[in-house]
Amino acid sequence: MKADINTINLIMTLIIAAFSALATAGSTYAALVTAGIIDKPEKKPPKVKSQKTKPPKAKPPKVELPEVEPLDVTLLEVDSPEIKLPKAKPPRRRLSKKKKLILSLWATLTVTAGLITIASTYKVYLDVVPEPEPSPVAVMIAQGETRNIPFGDYTWRVLEVQNDRALLLTEDIIEQHCYHEKAANVTWETCTLREYLNGEVYENFSAADRKQIALTRNENPDNTWGSTNGRPFNTPGGNPTDDYIFLLSVADVLQYFPDLILHKDERYYKADERLIAKFNDSAHWWWLRSPGMVSNYVTSVDFDGRLFVRGLHVYFDVGGVRPALWVKL
Repeated sequence: MKADINTINLIMTLIIAAFSALATAGSTYAALVTAGIIDKPEKKPPKVKSQKTKPPKAKPPKVELPEVEPLDVTLLEVDSPEIKLPKAKPPRRRLSKKKKLILSLWATLTVTAGLITIASTYKVYLDVVPEPEPSPVAVMIAQGETRNIPFGDYTWRVLEVQNDRALLLTEDIIEQHCYHEKAANVTWETCTLREYLNGEVYENFSAADRKQIALTRNENPDNTWGSTNGRPFNTPGGNPTDDYIFLLSVADVLQYFPDLILHKDERYYKADERLIAKFNDSAHWWWLRSPGMVSNYVTSVDFDGRLFVRGLHVYFDVGGVRPALWVKL
């Protein structure tokens, strides 16, 4: 709300400054007209409606005419065309070079004065209106904190900072939930867990926290990390999605937890303690959003930190949920 009020104040300040500049221009023009540098435009005289008076009709005297035989004469009616005269153009007003120079100088000074007025008014606005205070998350990240950052009802770790936003991942698993409510071929775009995270879980954040969560475009590449007998899975990952809250993909895990070692059978990466997460104080496995070896399997991270690119079945309802989100700083 505070940011909205500041925006309204800024708009009103600029409008007032613009009116000030227009008033300066108007007064300058009036001064030039008064000084005789610019001729005052002549007003057109008002049209006067002519009042026609008809003289009283006089009765002609009665005269008796002699009878005359009618003549056989045919009269032809000839219509004379109306002649339209061209409208005379008013003479074009011309200014002398001296007046043009003085007018140009005055116009330049007027525009400059208007710009100075706008700039000075905006500076006064910036000095008077304080900047919004940074969020607690932004303060902690600015201080170099990357673990156990409170946001909403959970604690988070920082995976990446980009300009004015940061990627957060919950420190541990927040609950158990199936990836999809029934056994079916799905992608992250169509699974019920995505709907749940961007619906109920997102709405559980306060209104102020929801404003800090950035809507993110997520790519969902095919599973080319694992293979069977040397042939990559190539399981479709589906369309890109726009999410407030999401799960990490295999590509995300490999980026933010580098140097993981792929097992020789290429179905999982060897255990790494950096990937271990807990649920109710015990290590537990958790979902990723990338597809597994087939479309009804989803990749996951095991309780000991192994990254399973082979995946597990989508309807397992004991899967750990470890959300991620981008938060505005």
